[in-house]
Amino acid sequence: MTTLKRTAVICAVAALALAVVATSSANGSATSPAHVERVSGGPTGGYVVPAGIHKIKHVIVIQQENRSFDSYFGTFPGAAGIPMQNGRPSACVNDPATGACVAPFVDHADVNGGGPHSQVNATADVNGGSMDGFIGQAESGGASGGPAVTKRGRTSTSGQPIYAWTDLTYLLHRSHVSWGYYVVSGNEPDCQNPAAETCAPIRQSSNTPGIWNPLPWFDTVKADHQLGNIQSVKKFYAAAKAGTLPAVSWVVPSGAVSEHPPAPVSYGQSYVTSVINAVMKSPDWSSTAIFLAWDDWGGFYDHVVPPTVDQNGYGLRIPGIVISPYARQGYVDHQTLSFDAYDKFIEDDFLNGQRLNPASDGRPDPRPDVRENKKVLGNLTNDFNFTQRPRAPVVLPVHPQTTLTGTPSASQLAPAATASDG
Repeated sequence: MTTLKRTAVICAVAALALAVVATSSANGSATSPAHVERVSGGPTGGYVVPAGIHKIKHVIVIQQENRSFDSYFGTFPGAAGIPMQNGRPSACVNDPATGACVAPFVDHADVNGGGPHSQVNATADVNGGSMDGFIGQAESGGASGGPAVTKRGRTSTSGQPIYAWTDLTYLLHRSHVSWGYYVVSGNEPDCQNPAAETCAPIRQSSNTPGIWNPLPWFDTVKADHQLGNIQSVKKFYAAAKAGTLPAVSWVVPSGAVSEHPPAPVSYGQSYVTSVINAVMKSPDWSSTAIFLAWDDWGGFYDHVVPPTVDQNGYGLRIPGIVISPYARQGYVDHQTLSFDAYDKFIEDDFLNGQRLNPASDGRPDPRPDVRENKKVLGNLTNDFNFTQRPRAPVVLPVHPQTTLTGTPSASQLAPAATASDG
């Protein structure tokens, strides 16, 4: 992992540079010519997608925390990583405390620090396009990060927010598409104030609404009697084993396995490996696409200036990985992508391109525009070859040997990170 002195990682409306990794080294061979179909949506009102997208019957979004693209994939072959000259980083970031310009360096520590990561901190990190504010923000502690949380919508008599606009689960339910939101019990992975690097722990489970489990606050989820779709991650493992995964799944971590500093990197990656292994062992594997992403840059260095699409971003780059029997092997995607691309893929696969759009769904939406339709947004179907034979699963060790140092002992592992190998 490559970091800068005391730096952290990205923002929730993040520009996503994907390292797309197929899960098997075996070459897939085409079995039939590609066919296409037209779906609604997009900047022109409709566009063509591969008809093979419907081979994907299960979309799984695994969400982790607070790592920038350069901090995880800055030296990945073929990626738009850290600028190098003669084998050394040519970029550096000013350290206001010393006046030195600090170049990215390899950090083997399993437990490392992040930085403040509110909108204010993101703007300061980008610093007008110079991409050199990271160390200064980390050293400042992010005291100017702004309010803890903005709650748009009504507020109940209990003081809890009521989100009175629509969300993707509303469209899925209306089209009879199954979904599940799976929560790892423990402490919440992040602070309510994103400018804070540490905060008092807040317990989370599938039954406790919070910043990582917001769906119970959506009035449509309650009205549609869908609260039971929000479940413990144990139910995800059980559904994978039984071959009964819903069409769309979101899997969210607890703090201990989130990779959000100061949680160890290895805990999170062991947990994620166990989730993916469960899917690969599942009868549902041959019709699944897994999208693994990190929610924001967390203050960690990235060298790419975020594109401007509207007043909400995009933000700094984060890593993303596509894992599927139909993923293009060894492919690095250089499109501009965001979390909207996941919605777009789900909408094109299961909803015939219908968008989260007040004009078509009749529901309020606080977003300034229909984000899935932005011209700058790429299409994740580029990362798939739907004409190839589906690849066999490759189950990875949950606790491999690594170069990480300072890993806490196994007795300190969170339950979600203790899955057995194999």
